[in-house]
Amino acid sequence: METRVKLQPYQWMIMVTFFTVGSGTLVIPSGIAMLSRQDAWISALLGLFLGYLINMVHLAAVRNCTNLTWVELNRKLLGKWAGSIVSWVYVITALGGGAVLLLSFLGEFIATSVLVGTPKSVVQLLFILIVAMALRHGLRTIAYSTEVLFPIVIFIYVIMVGLSIPNMELEYILPIFESDMSSILRSTFIYLSFSALPRIFLLILFPSAIESPKGYRAYVTGCILGSLLLILLIATCLLVLGPDVTARKNYPSYFLARKISVGHFLTRIEVFMAAIWLIALFYKLVLYVYVGMQEIAQLLRIRNPKILTYPILSLMIPLSYATTATSHKLMILDMRVWPVFIAIIGLIVPLLLWIVSWVHKWSGKERSDESRSSSEQH
Repeated sequence: METRVKLQPYQWMIMVTFFTVGSGTLVIPSGIAMLSRQDAWISALLGLFLGYLINMVHLAAVRNCTNLTWVELNRKLLGKWAGSIVSWVYVITALGGGAVLLLSFLGEFIATSVLVGTPKSVVQLLFILIVAMALRHGLRTIAYSTEVLFPIVIFIYVIMVGLSIPNMELEYILPIFESDMSSILRSTFIYLSFSALPRIFLLILFPSAIESPKGYRAYVTGCILGSLLLILLIATCLLVLGPDVTARKNYPSYFLARKISVGHFLTRIEVFMAAIWLIALFYKLVLYVYVGMQEIAQLLRIRNPKILTYPILSLMIPLSYATTATSHKLMILDMRVWPVFIAIIGLIVPLLLWIVSWVHKWSGKERSDESRSSSEQH
């Protein structure tokens, strides 16, 4: 199976970084600024530490069974029927929740902010064709492409933040801790739902990537780097735009890039911000679809998962229209429905699996000790 392809630690780190950033560069700043206002950067910083704890739960859930696929692990711990049901829930979340919502955001953003008036279906179709090409070429090609694009993304990111420094106003984030603790925690939950909690799908796809110390360090580095990029972006939006504008704009980071002006010569470089988002979204969407393909192939005993590429992708555009007809409806799904659902998938279920695996291991050890003692008596 192609998920057994061994990724280099550097490739693994880049994939984790892109998956963490994903749609967060456009969605997270306004979402958490609505709740915690100028303290949004504190919520993101708190999310960095809580996200690390969440990922420890993810690692604990899969570390003892890295030689098994996610379907095999669920069936081993929960039984054949319950394990299959849980696996189907993850398939639906990856394809119907993650991939479809990302595609909806792509069409809405491009059609309303970049190429105004362009039909969303055309934008989504072109993007789907690129995703299909990547999936057909395989995981190894996708991994190598990340090595080419990652330095470009980091370079653009640093340049944009650096050019925003002259426009920063410190009073926009003062006074600190103006928001109550409940608002900060709620906005932290929103932050985690787009950054840390979905990373369970990466470990589903690459359970063997954390076997070696280098793979584990690459995973942790990618988690931290992706979170720091989001925190830096949120802080920059607050310092340049202020909490009111950041909360009011649908895509504050894109609006932030429009305000950059160097000597009335270097202006309107927001397309570079869009490029960062599109690259990160592309890899997150590809990995969501890849997880869905692999899981469906195992559940239905299909030998070649690649034959599912076009059937799955052909359903995504009509599903994106059916679930997110308007930008308001899309925002409700992202800020209210998705966080709750991904918390169940990304925290509660892995925690349950870790507890069940610990009980199985403890009970098996206890039985082996009893059999050893009885043999010694005889």
